[in-house]
Amino acid sequence: MGRIGKLALLAASSLALTLSPVTAKAYSAEEETAIQTTNPPLNQIIQTITDDNNFHGTILVADNGKITHKAGYGFANMEWEIPNSSDSNFYIASLSKSIVAALIVKMAEAGELKLDDTIADHLPGFPADYAKDVTLQYLLTHTSGIPNYIEFEGWFTGKFRGAISKEEFHKTIASYPLKFSSGTDKHYSNSNYYILGSIIEKVTGKPFSSVMQERVFEPLGMVNSGVHTQGRVIPRLALPYESTGEGSYCSYKVDDYCASGYTNMNLFRGGAAIHTTAEDLLKFDQAFYGTDFLSDSAKDTILGGKIPFGWNIHQVPFKEGTTPTKVISYNGGINGYTSLMLRFPNEHRTVIILNNSGNGYRGLVGIGMEIASQLYK
Repeated sequence: MGRIGKLALLAASSLALTLSPVTAKAYSAEEETAIQTTNPPLNQIIQTITDDNNFHGTILVADNGKITHKAGYGFANMEWEIPNSSDSNFYIASLSKSIVAALIVKMAEAGELKLDDTIADHLPGFPADYAKDVTLQYLLTHTSGIPNYIEFEGWFTGKFRGAISKEEFHKTIASYPLKFSSGTDKHYSNSNYYILGSIIEKVTGKPFSSVMQERVFEPLGMVNSGVHTQGRVIPRLALPYESTGEGSYCSYKVDDYCASGYTNMNLFRGGAAIHTTAEDLLKFDQAFYGTDFLSDSAKDTILGGKIPFGWNIHQVPFKEGTTPTKVISYNGGINGYTSLMLRFPNEHRTVIILNNSGNGYRGLVGIGMEIASQLYK
């Protein structure tokens, strides 16, 4: 099956930290070389793919949880020509939602909330009539009908760049009518996960970032992960850039790339504000095997419903005449940062791609599927 066919199968996807200091593990040149030489043919293939796509970021490949390829490509800082490494840190945008959804399901299993609770059950002051009808399940699956706040008037002209309190932003979200009756259709909306972040804070009585640290990052050993906090220095953070090619958001178009514009990350708290490394994301991926972090029923809730909690599930035939391979994917993109996780649960394989040069969803899928096709030769 050709690359375009594989892309089509996967094209259903959309596009405040109180922590102890993050300790980013630095790999020596010898360790980097050792990781990259576990599979020399695959490494050369990935190098060719990244060169062909002018890729900047990190790529990790794992088999049964063991890393077979992990390397940085291009620049983490183009101004100083500082290269990305295998442990560069990136904002993962909407891939954050997969982690938040897992936390919500764990809280439901612990009896702290129920998935059929409504917004009004936990945020009684949320100023919209629909609050008594929209359930957490609807929020998790983007079937609430609540519009995506990047569709709000003024979003792209700077109206939402300044400081906005949680209560003020709730009022803004509530001022827009539902796009459809809750539960009757699907529309991707960051508003859903902003509200879920507020509910997590209400239920726990703690800042969203603290809850993520205590209940997700620490238990999984994700020592290089966190939630955005304005002004916080993040070790080995790759800076975001945008391509100046066709469809670019760049206003300055002399070079191949421009520095990405400002985004008020406080408004993406529950849906896109996690920063992490490829190796930390592998730890989250591995949580779907075994039951130490996610019970079997939790995994079934996240992936087994009519509408999975954000994940895209496809069957991809990598060879003509062979049984299709199950592929579970999640992606994200925000102002120069893009991310993709491809999970192959039957074979227990993983491909993680983190990018800081604005590669679009289809571009990352193309890279990921080219890599995956090598694993099934």
